[in-house]
Amino acid sequence: MDTITMVHNRFSSLKPLYDRMDRAKALAYLDPYTLTKKQNGKDVRVDDAISVTMPQPAIFANAIVSDLMTALWQTQIEGNISEKQKHKIEQFIEDNLAQADEGLGRLGKPSLFAWLCNHVCIRSLIGVRWVTQVLADHYVTDLVCEDMRWTPFEYGRKDLDWIAPITYRRKDEIVAQYGLEDLKDGTDIEVVDYWDGEKNEVWVDSKLVTIAKEFMVLPQKHALGRPPFVINAPATGFMLRSNTGDEELEHMAEDIFFLNRGLYDELNRSVSIKQTLGMDVLIPPYEQETEGTDKTADDVPKSGEVAKVTKGERHIPVPRGDLNNASISADNDIQKAIQMGGVNDIDTGDVNQQVSAVWITEQSEIRNKVRKPRLDCIGQFYILLDRMIIEQYQIAAKTPGVKELEIGVLGRKRKYSADQLGDPSTYTISVQGMSRSKKQEIANMAIAQAAKAVGMPEEDIVKNILMVDDPDGYMRRAESERAKQAEPAIALMEQGLRLIEEADELQGEDNEAADAKRIEAMWLRDRIIAMKQQQDQPSTSTQGETKTTGASLIPLLGQKGLKGM
Repeated sequence: MDTITMVHNRFSSLKPLYDRMDRAKALAYLDPYTLTKKQNGKDVRVDDAISVTMPQPAIFANAIVSDLMTALWQTQIEGNISEKQKHKIEQFIEDNLAQADEGLGRLGKPSLFAWLCNHVCIRSLIGVRWVTQVLADHYVTDLVCEDMRWTPFEYGRKDLDWIAPITYRRKDEIVAQYGLEDLKDGTDIEVVDYWDGEKNEVWVDSKLVTIAKEFMVLPQKHALGRPPFVINAPATGFMLRSNTGDEELEHMAEDIFFLNRGLYDELNRSVSIKQTLGMDVLIPPYEQETEGTDKTADDVPKSGEVAKVTKGERHIPVPRGDLNNASISADNDIQKAIQMGGVNDIDTGDVNQQVSAVWITEQSEIRNKVRKPRLDCIGQFYILLDRMIIEQYQIAAKTPGVKELEIGVLGRKRKYSADQLGDPSTYTISVQGMSRSKKQEIANMAIAQAAKAVGMPEEDIVKNILMVDDPDGYMRRAESERAKQAEPAIALMEQGLRLIEEADELQGEDNEAADAKRIEAMWLRDRIIAMKQQQDQPSTSTQGETKTTGASLIPLLGQKGLKGM
């Protein structure tokens, strides 16, 4: 079996999963709803009916995506390596991702993180291709965000076996990239970019590309040992095994709509029926008695018109049953069910009364059932991607004559060598994301105040209630603020140090401004000395007061502070 046949067969076998993705896309894009009825076992459009498409699924999707995009991410390196090397590895990962995002921006595309937030909600499966190269001593990142709806793949026993993103492109695009001329005209020519652990093949219109283009020769072999792709899926749905592969694929890593998937059409149907009935107020149906079966009924009077009719031939409204009670009851049941499985009051902005911190927390926890597995999925995805970035860089750094490579965005590039990254098998990478909501942060502060009042340890409040992204750093900053409040001289000393650093940066460019900042720092020094001399005077107003001397402030600033002042 050749490559293209294998790819097409796998694409066909994934159809149940792709069909579900198409249904999710239709909900997110608010594809117009059509009111239908059953006729001879088929859905037939209802004539003269008003079809309404309600926005609940798009509101819900937009709320969750926006929530995920506000998340703060923290990358931590742990292992038997120095703190300096840990920090270097974290910087290396950060600069790689920033450089890749800069490349996406130049192509008019969103950042990797924005792409992941959208696709992990609608497609559920997320995937990217990451390839790095050294071209003319320059480090080049090639990041391609793949839509998993059009990306068949196959896993082996231990890792990804092969993957083949499929795109449909115009003839002129293909000619410009590959130089192929013998192609059909059109905008839907299939291009398959196949990768396995040894090679990369490109198939255009089911034919293998074998020509040389620029520096690339296809098929192209690589030394990465595996396809340069990262794929991950959230732990959503119930993950039950099935005796039919189709059923298992269909429910693999469910999207955010799966709890309400069957309700959205019913909501549209209910509202459409009510709107259709509402039109009867303006244009009600009538009956008219006539003599003989072949006589055509007279026209119904128009709005505001007074018409004469023959006696016995008045127009009589067609009687309808009382649908109000049944309609109201059904609407309430549908809306309640949709809120249980998706949109809550915070998402729709339907909060018109003063609410408690506990209520806000409960609403956030309801949303958390959708948000948490997707945050975990993106975090695990970044761990796999970070490993691949390090692995590929160490391969690229073996290029003859290359010792260090600059990585980062314009205006902020740093040099890295392969030795600085150490042996990846000796350390672990953890990536944790925490979603941030201003409403929830305010509620957390209120709960933290109550916890502090009953004596709960500050460390537990910071970690478990305030849930800050860097608890240790937060505690250090809080202790520093308390020290400044107890001893104002500390704040003045920090300000003086900043002035000296700014003066050093301005030296040679604006000497007058640099001198002004040094004079201001000297004034702060004199002010601190005066404050300390005043504090050192004997005081009879208090007993047992702990005095802080100038010498005791030096350890807080370190050797740099001592030299600067």
